[in-house]
Amino acid sequence: MTFTEGGAAALEAMEEGPFDVLISDMRMPGIDGPTLLGIVQEKYPQTVRIVLSGQADVEACMKVATVAHQFLTKPCDSALIKDVVTRACNLRDLLDQDHLRGAIGRIRSLLAVPEVYRALTVALADPEVSLDIVATIVEQDAGISLKILQLVNSSFFGLAREVDGIRAATSYLGTSMIQNIALSVEMFQSTALAKLPANYSVADEQNHSLLTARIARKIAPSPSMADQAFLAGMLHDVGWQILATNMPEQFEPDSVDLIAPGESEGDRQAFHAELGAYLLGLWGMSYPVVEAVANHHHPARVESTEFGLPGIVHVADALAAEACKELEIGGRTRPEPLDMDYLESVGLVSELAAWRSIAREEAAPGAGDEAAA
Repeated sequence: MTFTEGGAAALEAMEEGPFDVLISDMRMPGIDGPTLLGIVQEKYPQTVRIVLSGQADVEACMKVATVAHQFLTKPCDSALIKDVVTRACNLRDLLDQDHLRGAIGRIRSLLAVPEVYRALTVALADPEVSLDIVATIVEQDAGISLKILQLVNSSFFGLAREVDGIRAATSYLGTSMIQNIALSVEMFQSTALAKLPANYSVADEQNHSLLTARIARKIAPSPSMADQAFLAGMLHDVGWQILATNMPEQFEPDSVDLIAPGESEGDRQAFHAELGAYLLGLWGMSYPVVEAVANHHHPARVESTEFGLPGIVHVADALAAEACKELEIGGRTRPEPLDMDYLESVGLVSELAAWRSIAREEAAPGAGDEAAA
């Protein structure tokens, strides 16, 4: 570890060698915390950026929302700092290529679907809007959902447990804070400026993710898993958005650049999943959700005899694509084969017919309109 007094000294130290993690205060003479983290984001994007500050107010939280991976507040137990640093370093094992970690390190937020962003801003402009309506709109977009959960689970809010449900997060934050988040992360503007591959549609990908999330919530084996299943389903394909917005030349699912000698088609499919899981882990998502995103194409990699989150998202992902193809309603065209050996191992092959019926019901036009109303 290296300790420095102030942002300028930190930058001098970083010029001498690579650092895995940077922990910075907010208020410092000369270069303050947000400015320092912004410089590090541009010059050393592979470095994980953490704020540790006693300046715990809304304005401070918003200032670092786009440049810090995590926000810790003073006083902070040393064991928590160790856990956060250890987890950040362990995540490096998911990706062994510096240029990929660098690309993720530059990400400020995920793109938002323009229509969803507009609907959210219109709803928040109504002083009498209900939190249920706001939550229903937020649930339609992975980028906005993830940013809200990243902030609500930071130690800035001091919650006793992690929040994995959008409705719980929305209820806790309130409409005023959500409005601040929506405005500060500027996701709508970034959508307009992004140079996306011709074969990538933010709306199509979000529609697929939302359908996967709704199916996952319905097939979760217990009500206690429903919110986590919805969230993991909503975020399972964020890796494709990372590729499309930061490495468009590698976005093609068949791109030979995504596969190393000796690797298989399964390795190519796992690539975007691990890319997304890496980002979610950096942003402080709960381990079960990160694990589900990383393994949703290969749930058997998680050694368990239970039908857990990786399996739930795997099934929901495949059945979402299958239902859209069967109903000829467009959207996701990439095939998502079911791992029948895995389903046999957890004794749930007999549930497929009922799950397919749920998927068709959720995919049918207008299926989500009732909640939105």
